Order: sequence, then structure tokens, then C-alpha cells
Amino acid sequence: KCILYAEENNLDFEIISGLLYHELLIKMSTSRGLIFLPLDYDTCPRLVIEAKLLGCELILNDHVQHKDEDWFNSAASCYSYLHSRPKAFWDNYVG
Repeated sequence: KCILYAEENNLDFEIISGLLYHELLIKMSTSRGLIFLPLDYDTCPRLVIEAKLLGCELILNDHVQHKDEDWFNSAASCYSYLHSRPKAFWDNYVG
């Protein structure tokens, strides 16, 4: 679906695989964006969140869970939200 989307919209694309984690981050940070159209629900799309934090434009479908949540609106709000999660865990689930 991602390839078809790119072709139908005349987007240059590259299929990425087999990179080490730091190489993937470098690749995303030097890319215009990410097309991520999973065929089923993705409950915690780390790839999408990291692409957002790196400033990528995102093309997503309705199977990406966090895309419509307020904290996902900008890289700054993502950083703030993620930074608050350890405290939320300890405050709400432990103790």
C-alpha cells in the first residue's frame, strides 16, 4: 500500500530495511517524510513517533493509533508528552 500510494501521488520513495537503529534514525532525519499504512492496527507505532520527533512529514492511515491524539500534534508536544510518561506511570500504577 505504501508503494502504491507513493506511485499514485508521484512521490520519490526508498524502501528501507536492514539498517542498524542509529542508521535508521539518520535516514529518517535526512528524509522528507514517512509513508506508513499498516494493514492492521498498530497499537504503539514507535517508528511513526520517532519520525515525528525527527521532523518528518507523515502519511498515515487510520490503523496508526496515536495520530489523532492531542499530544501528537507537533514534535514539541510529543517530546513533552513522552517526557511526562515515567511520572504518570509511577503516580498512577505503582504505589
